[in-house]
Order: sequence, then C-alpha cells, then structure tokens
Amino acid sequence: MPLVPSPAPTLISQQGAGIDATHIAYFFVPLPEPLGFPDRYTVECSIPAPVAWFLAREEQGQHRAERRFVASLRFHRAELDGGVVREVDLLFQVATTALKLPKPKRLNATQKVPTSDRTVVEMAVPVRLPETARDREPPGEGSEIEELSDAFDEGVACIRDIQRAYFLARRRPISLISRERLPHMIPFLLRSISEVAKPPSRDEVGLFMLNMNLWQGVRDADFESSDFETFSAAMAAQGQGVLAARYLEFVREGEVALDLNGDPRASVILFATASEVLLDEVLAHVLWETAMRPEEAAAVFDAHPGLVQRVKSQYHQRLGGDWSVDSTGAVAGWFIHVSSLRNRVVHSGYEPTTIEARTARSSAGALQEYIADRLSLRLATLPRTALATAGRAGLESRGRWSRTLQDLARDPTEVPWQATFGRWRAAMQRSRRDSYAYQAPSDGEALVVTVLRRDGRKQFVAHDPRAGMAAVVSERELDKVTPEQMAGVEQHIEALRKGGSHADVSIVLRGASVRPSRNRTWVHEYRLLPLHTVMVTGDALDPIYAE
Repeated sequence: MPLVPSPAPTLISQQGAGIDATHIAYFFVPLPEPLGFPDRYTVECSIPAPVAWFLAREEQGQHRAERRFVASLRFHRAELDGGVVREVDLLFQVATTALKLPKPKRLNATQKVPTSDRTVVEMAVPVRLPETARDREPPGEGSEIEELSDAFDEGVACIRDIQRAYFLARRRPISLISRERLPHMIPFLLRSISEVAKPPSRDEVGLFMLNMNLWQGVRDADFESSDFETFSAAMAAQGQGVLAARYLEFVREGEVALDLNGDPRASVILFATASEVLLDEVLAHVLWETAMRPEEAAAVFDAHPGLVQRVKSQYHQRLGGDWSVDSTGAVAGWFIHVSSLRNRVVHSGYEPTTIEARTARSSAGALQEYIADRLSLRLATLPRTALATAGRAGLESRGRWSRTLQDLARDPTEVPWQATFGRWRAAMQRSRRDSYAYQAPSDGEALVVTVLRRDGRKQFVAHDPRAGMAAVVSERELDKVTPEQMAGVEQHIEALRKGGSHADVSIVLRGASVRPSRNRTWVHEYRLLPLHTVMVTGDALDPIYAE
C-alpha cells in the first residue's frame, strides 16, 4: 500500500486524495516497539481508488481523485512510568514472600522511577455512517459498528505497512500490530466532518472494543483431582514425545499466532506443519507397529518424497477410507485449505485473511479427527498407533475403548512404546536418502562397549552415540584398555553364567578407544547394542550380527 508523507503535520488533508465520509474516527493505538520518529510525526495513507468510485465522484461534480484517502497517522512519543521495573518489582514481591525475606525498601517520593519509551499512533480514518446514525455519538450497533470496524482495520493495515517500511530502513525487528495484540479497548473519538476543526471535549472520548483477549490476565479455574490426573498424563506424553503431543505442539503455536498475535500468515504455516507432522508420524507409527525395520521404512518414504504423494499412495491401503485430495472429505479439505494455502504463503508471499487462517485451523482439526476415526476401526492390527493418536479419551468417545486395549497398555512384556518408537523414528530418519538427520560416525567420538550375549559370549563394539551408529571391533583394535577392565569383564561373564541370565548386557569401558580404521562397517546402534532396541517385537539384537 503506497504511503504519501504529509508535507505538514495536518491531521486530515484532502489534498491529492479523495475523502468520501460523513465522520472522522480517531483511534489511539499503542505500538509494541517504540519507533524513532519525531514526536507528532504525521503520515497520510491512500490507496488506488476503484474506477467506479472516482467516476461516481465525477458524476456528482466532485474532484476526480484517483486515490482514496484511508488514514492520517500521527506518531506520538510517550513514556510509561515504571515500565519493566513494574514487572521486576512484582517478581521481587513474590520472591520475598516465598523465601520469607524482609520486605525491600520502597522508593520515596523524591526518587525517580525509570520509564519505558512508547509510541502511540493517533489514527484518523474517514467513516461514512448511515443517515440514521449521524446524530448519535457514540454510534449505535449493527452496520454503524461494522463501518467503524472496517475503517479501523484499513487504518491498521496502513500502520502495518509503515512498520514494514521502518524495518526495511532500520533493520530493527518489529512486531506488526493486529487487533489481537492490542489492548482489549483503546480511546476513541468520533466527529462529523463539519466539526473536525472544533476543539473536542473530554466527554466525547469513549472506548472502542478491539478483542476479547482478557483471559491472559485471568487465572484458569482451580485444578481438581481429575485435572491433576490429566495433567500428569500430559506431562508424561510430552516428555516421551508421544505422537499426539508432537502434533499438538504446532497446533498450540498456530493458535497463539492466530488468536493472541493476530498473525494469519504464521498460523497457516504452523497449522500446515502440524498436519505434516501428524501425517508423517502416523505413517511412521503404522510401519513401526507392523514390524518394519527403519531402513525399510525409509525406502517407503523415499519412494514417495512428497507429502501429497504419500497421502495418495500410502494411507488407504493401511487405514482404509477416502484419501483423495479431489473429493469432498477431510483429506481434500486439508489439501485445499491447509496444504495449498501454505504453499501460496511460502512460495508466493501471499498474506492470508483471518477467515482463511481459521478455515485452515478447522481443516487441520478435521484431518486429525478423520485419522483418529480410521485408526479406531483398525484396533485389531494397529492398537498402539490408535492409542498414540486418539488416546483413551478419543477411543472412549468413539465407543472403541475395551478391556483388551487396557490390558495391552498395561502389559509389562510390551516394549516401552514411546521410547522404542522414538529410537525407531530416529534410525529411519538417518536412513533416508539425503537425510538431514544423518551424521557421519567417527572412531574418535566412539565409546568402547563390551556386549555380553545372553549365552555368555562377548563382542566388542565401537559406539558413536552422537551419530547413533555402532560397529563391531576386534580386541586387537582396542586402545587404552586396562587389565583391570578386562578382568572385570570376565568376572561379569562368569557371574552371568552362574546366575543363568537371559538378557544381553553392555559394559562401557571408560577411557578406552579404538584405533582408527578406514574400513569400519558402521550400522545403526540398535543392531549391536542392548537397550537400544527399536522394534515393536522387542528383539534386542539383530541375529545377523550374532557370532
């Protein structure tokens, strides 16, 4: 939107741009970051007028203005007493109470309180109100409020353009304003065109409501016992990287961007990311639960490198249902309102509307519900994936929770699902073609591990935990191994034989290293090391590498 700097700090000018209004509305808008403009610096904003608009003006005998005046913006410098000091003071009050410390001395009246710089924009925008509203100040409801709201939004668009230009000029990070980021209410004054030149009175100044984001300063309802149970489960899910928790992390960020920051563009990208994480995680979890090795699963992903390709080819055969992007179902809704919109934003710089962002959110949510629906019908073959995606509550709401599922979730012979799948996923990602997750293993970074097989045999392994890779090494390749360490290994083997152990065990030889070799055969750590299993079947070591 082109900006026309005002040659003089006049609040409303009709020079060079047409004004079609009955009133002028004044809003006082705080900016997140103070700007370096001089006090009362004024900028006028106009946009190209629609052809029908300026032709209509000509027919009415008015000046032909090819631009339409949108707003006059006057930037005021202001200071907030206390500023961040208020926040720090609050923290000290809490710390004093919590630690039972003597109360700190308060500043006396002669001591100066630090201030924080602020910029407040006096935004004057033209408004055309219906005939019935012109004698009422403040205006009534319905179309009158809509006219004011639309005018306010146009003025905000001008401020955002100025903030963008300010960033280009100064390269200082600037947060673009939005309704959601502004206070709940701001000062507001409405005056008819004929009275603009008259000094206003204090009684004319009212409050204009911008949003309902009041809950940020209002505490949630107190926790009850059931809430603590839910919270404990959520903490465990978050810490273990449960599938649903990974997806919901991006949903959370998207909702903050949309509802709290008023940033539709960022929210669309985040909702699209959430959907991609969900789709890829579900497919990976299904492959894991069907006992596919991570290397084999990597080949499935590499054969269909695009997300839409995978959606079209991999999900129906495993989950059933409608996975066409050309139909009218949840998958098609995701493709149109989330995936395609995200591509426009990322590749074309498109700025979506709030309505488009909200549709993207609801479409992403519908996709998640659809996937949960499909998995709830595959409990015989994919119970672990269904639980990881829908959870007990989701399955109960669908009437699919059962004693069998409860017993499976509590079965002590099962591998730890989240931890095991997490290692499987990491190995799969390392195995993918041109993998971003792969790191070349190094002899210099490797630990020396003695692996004691359950039958009492031993094997030396070089393990690079940073790369997630391991390699079989011979005893003669070891360096800096003390006789005491080797004696301890033999004692451990003897103890295992006497105790009849049926588990594979690994012992790290601290301080030991391996001699460099160019012919080292590195494989995924799960193939050689106990406690690194990735398979749902619980196989500790790949039999291929057994001696």
